Amino acid sequence: MPERVLLLACGIFAREFKSLDPELQEKFKPTFFDSMLHMDPAALDGRVAEALPPEGTPVVILYGDCSPHMLEFGQKPACGRARGVNCCEICLGAARYRELRKAGSFFFMPEWMARWETVFKQSLGLEDRELAREFMRENMRELVYLDTGAPRPGAEVFEAASDYIGLELRIEKVGTTGLEAALRAALLEALDGN
Repeated sequence: MPERVLLLACGIFAREFKSLDPELQEKFKPTFFDSMLHMDPAALDGRVAEALPPEGTPVVILYGDCSPHMLEFGQKPACGRARGVNCCEICLGAARYRELRKAGSFFFMPEWMARWETVFKQSLGLEDRELAREFMRENMRELVYLDTGAPRPGAEVFEAASDYIGLELRIEKVGTTGLEAALRAALLEALDGN
């Protein structure tokens, strides 16, 4: 059996990874980083840089353009990187992502939906409900939960987030097809050596 390829991935994908085709999972040796590192791009850069294997060793990076050097990391020899500006585009595909962004959608992946209060109140500093509502309504028209098939939070979590943020929340089924395709393409890129 060929050696498994190191996968450096955002923790936002950890649950989804476990539901992928076992044949695909077996090709990787995954390392998932806390998704809240997005709130500190320099720290995210540092963690990924430290985890990169010696140049020429195949590695797949499952991140969007989430930190200043992510594009550079993806251009190293034997490195494959998932295509997409962020996790939502990786799951939705570029066309659907653009369509929803143009419509004013704010996305929640399952992992961030489960801890929406931490994301909004602590990480984004929107502890004041009215400020959060004003900020979100200026820029967004709806909340969209991307249903990847990972266990959903309870209805009360959706209701609380929608009420606090002041936007309707709807669920869009996306599954893991986009994620799987992105991983397969990045794996081929890594094994081809760029």
